[in-house]
Amino acid sequence: MKTNESSPIYRNYGEISRVLTAAVVNEGFRKMLLSNPAVALAKGYKGESFHLSKEEHSHLANIHANSLTDFAAQIPQF
Repeated sequence: MKTNESSPIYRNYGEISRVLTAAVVNEGFRKMLLSNPAVALAKGYKGESFHLSKEEHSHLANIHANSLTDFAAQIPQF
């Protein structure tokens, strides 16, 4: 597994996938994720919380993107 020292290590791709899936299927959640990701992550989706590490939460909460494609592109892959 390759890592980049400037990129956080994601151990919970299932939870990140849940965040992205919620954004794909629900326009309201998608708009919130793009405009205020910290609030979107804190509120969760349909009563469900996202179980992200502090590092994952921090990284996702600080993404600035105009589209879901741009948001997803800022999630490190390795």
